[in-house]
Amino acid sequence: TFTVIAVDPDAITPQDRAIAAARHFVGADFKVDSSGALTNFTPALSEWFPPGPMIGSPHRYTVLLYDQSDGFEDRARAYIDNTTDILNFNLTDFAASTGLTTPVAATMFMTGPD
Repeated sequence: TFTVIAVDPDAITPQDRAIAAARHFVGADFKVDSSGALTNFTPALSEWFPPGPMIGSPHRYTVLLYDQSDGFEDRARAYIDNTTDILNFNLTDFAASTGLTTPVAATMFMTGPD
């Protein structure tokens, strides 16, 4: 069972990271199905918030996959929910508070305004 977390370390601008990082998604209970796809049928702990960098300010978006720790969802709900501000998200503190260790996979993409 895996946890997926997406963050933007460049919020609000890469030049001023005073309120970085932005939490863009936290989902639990992902599993690899028989086709090899990572799937999930439970509600996200923090719904997907799409990228929206300002003009002239491309951002990096990092997506991390963790082995899900026992009791993760209960500990995560004490830390975040869909009403918690997505800014100033400290991934290191969140991972430590919820029992997540080193990510098992990661990817990133970069995007900017049209």
